[in-house]
Order: sequence, then structure tokens, then C-alpha cells
Amino acid sequence: MKYSPIIVGEDSFFVHFSSIQDCNIFKSKYNGTTGHVCCKGKGIHIKTYNGNKVDNKNYDIIRKEYKTK
Repeated sequence: MKYSPIIVGEDSFFVHFSSIQDCNIFKSKYNGTTGHVCCKGKGIHIKTYNGNKVDNKNYDIIRKEYKTK
């Protein structure tokens, strides 16, 4: 899976994938809270991870855990 991070403001973290299928796989496996889907189904807003608000530190953890590059 290929991703591209987009950080909007302090509180908004998005991940984008090269295909809708890759994004759907991520959504089915992700254990945090997500928000809206964007970019015609190839991106998603990630809000929380293990009960904590997503920040730069746990964003890196998410990337490693879900084997994104």
C-alpha cells in the first residue's frame, strides 16, 4: 500500500492511498476512530488511535503497524 499523509491544521490527519481497495483494507483493519472519506474513496481522516488523539508520534506508529510506506 502506498500512502501520502496530509496534515491540515493541528487536529486533522489524513492518509491517502493509491487505490480505493487499499483504503478499504486500511479501514477494515484500523483500530482507531476515523472521519470522513475523501478523494473519491482513496483517502480517510484518522482521528484517534488506541483511544488517543492522533498526533505526529502515533501517526508514525500507525504507519508502521499497518505496513504503509
